[in-house]
Amino acid sequence: MPDDKPGEKVAAQPVQSIPKPQPVSSPPPPNSPDAKNTKTVSEQRVEAEIHDIGDRIKKAEKWMIWLTGAIVFLTAGMLIVGILQWIVIRGQLHEMKSGGADTHELAVQAKTQSEQTKALAESAGHQADASKTIADQAKAQTEKMGESLSKTDKLILQATEQAKATNRLATAAGDQVAKLDAQVSETHALAKAAADQSATSYRALTANQRPWVYFETKISCPLTFDESGAHLCLDVTFRNLGGSTAVGAGFEIEMYRDPTPQVRKFLSPETNRLCQQARNGTLLSNAIFVGVPRTERWVVGTPAAEVERQRATTGLFFTQIIACVAYRSPVDDTVFFETSSNMSLTRERYIDDKGRPSAAIIPPNSVAIKDLILFQDPALGLSVK
Repeated sequence: MPDDKPGEKVAAQPVQSIPKPQPVSSPPPPNSPDAKNTKTVSEQRVEAEIHDIGDRIKKAEKWMIWLTGAIVFLTAGMLIVGILQWIVIRGQLHEMKSGGADTHELAVQAKTQSEQTKALAESAGHQADASKTIADQAKAQTEKMGESLSKTDKLILQATEQAKATNRLATAAGDQVAKLDAQVSETHALAKAAADQSATSYRALTANQRPWVYFETKISCPLTFDESGAHLCLDVTFRNLGGSTAVGAGFEIEMYRDPTPQVRKFLSPETNRLCQQARNGTLLSNAIFVGVPRTERWVVGTPAAEVERQRATTGLFFTQIIACVAYRSPVDDTVFFETSSNMSLTRERYIDDKGRPSAAIIPPNSVAIKDLILFQDPALGLSVK
């Protein structure tokens, strides 16, 4: 360790004094200088050297002071570094001490874990033994399953053979069924042909034996108007041109409103309605015999409201007479036959008040029988079913 007080050692060292030079007896130089002058030169040199030595000593002392200061500074720095090292080493020592305690605790935990690992290893050994036992049992079961699969394969082969045999039987049965279907189809065709032939024969027989009824309509009284509306009398003559008597005959006739082209398209449904009423409505008093005409009088009319509506709209009166007779055959009384008619009512042409020809009926003026015309409608006319 360097001395803490380097300045004392330097101060304790005495400066060595240099002895004064002794005069030396020497022979006088050749030039024989003066002894007084010689002495003065020697002293001056000595003093100069002493002064020079003193300067050097002062410089040496200054350097020693600076060097001593540097040594002190370095010594102080080394002291500070030593203190810092001591603090660091002390901290490391504390950490090592605490680390030793942690290491001891870790060692205890490692020992405990080692014991637990040993116990787990022993348990794993027991489990391995148990797994070996299970594996042996599984091997035995696998061998049994192999035997069962072999038996199953044999059963599958037998079942396959049986299925093939069944398929062969099914194919044969299918062929037989196809033949039977063909025979059934032929039988159905023959039966249908027979049924068609029978139906044809029945229709031919029915056409020859059924009654064929139609009727003629004739005006039998003037067209009149009163508070209840328009009224007209008609004589209807029924004729049977068929092969048997018409029985259960019903007849319906009525005066239909406004037979203009816009309304005539509705007459077909109205005629069907009237024929339906004839089936269930008024029955004729007697049967209609073949070749024996029958005439009956019917009165038809139009309500006053309809007459007034037409007069307010056009000032004229238009009407259509629709009729239907429904009857049956004595051979088959479940079938109805029908004959319907659609007729227009107008009057003979005449010269009106303005000198123009007209066929209009102008209510409430009555129209005589001779001035009335009743004719079959070209579009609808007479229909026999």
